[in-house]
Amino acid sequence: MAPDRAPGPDGLPLAYYKTDIHLWSQVLECVYAAQFALGRMTKFQRRGQIILLYKKGDKRDPLNHRPITLLNMDAKIPPKVLARRMGPALQTILGEDQYGFVPSRDIRNAHLRFQALQQLYKKKNTTAGAVLLDFAKAFDSVVWDALDLTLTHFGFGENFCEWVKTFFKDSLVSILFNGDPLPSFQIGAGVRQGDPLSPALFVIYIEPLLNLLRATMKDKGLRSAPQDPSHTVISFADDVTGLLHDLKDAPAFLEVVNEFCEASGMKLNTDKTIDELLARSAGRDADVDSHYFSLYPATIHSIDEGHVGRALVWKSLRPPCA
Repeated sequence: MAPDRAPGPDGLPLAYYKTDIHLWSQVLECVYAAQFALGRMTKFQRRGQIILLYKKGDKRDPLNHRPITLLNMDAKIPPKVLARRMGPALQTILGEDQYGFVPSRDIRNAHLRFQALQQLYKKKNTTAGAVLLDFAKAFDSVVWDALDLTLTHFGFGENFCEWVKTFFKDSLVSILFNGDPLPSFQIGAGVRQGDPLSPALFVIYIEPLLNLLRATMKDKGLRSAPQDPSHTVISFADDVTGLLHDLKDAPAFLEVVNEFCEASGMKLNTDKTIDELLARSAGRDADVDSHYFSLYPATIHSIDEGHVGRALVWKSLRPPCA
């Protein structure tokens, strides 16, 4: 963590703890051991302050802002340690088409993979489709009991799971309004954006969905060659793009997603999913009829070169350093 990152409610940046790192490491080690035995962090560590970062669209609409939780640095150090330890495990647990928050994986590779498949299907003069999913408040929708089951399923030990519970138990947040905190309230679900461990926990939480799509749609995806494995999804955390050979299979794709949402507590943002439901049909420009989509009424427009960036650049893509 950078020493000058935004501090939490206590106002102490990481640089404060680095003034005497050996002393603080001994003190915090004792504090964290006691908290693990107790099963929760102190009230001051459990308290965070939420700020809203504007994304896009109407600034008066709260849905167009991203909530970021400012946490005290002494509450962020243990999650950061666990996140680093999870890094190597994520590379083996998660499928290679999940590019979000996995060490040694770059979103630019996802962009290149998509472009290569698109160009291949153009040359083959055959159809190909892309279904862009948008989840409503994805990080805030994580059910803690379901997260615990998912971690256990993927082989994380009891101590690790207990640490995760310790970090989130009885979490309190207050919203900063014009610089002043409103009364705090307790949260009972979600992983906080601003917590160093949250991205890793979320990509594990959503991996069962990607596994379902890989298994159920493997014969419906895109292939580089007949003998090659099928490409059915490309994902950056909660930004999931489905790849389909025939757009008539989109309802089945969305049905799998909705089944997962019912079980996991997540919810599709249908308006934004429909707006970005894209497909390319090589050799023709006509729109695909909306009756293909039994779940949501939509008209799907063909993907051209100008849409590729919109479809795959979920985050800002910075060019490689010279």
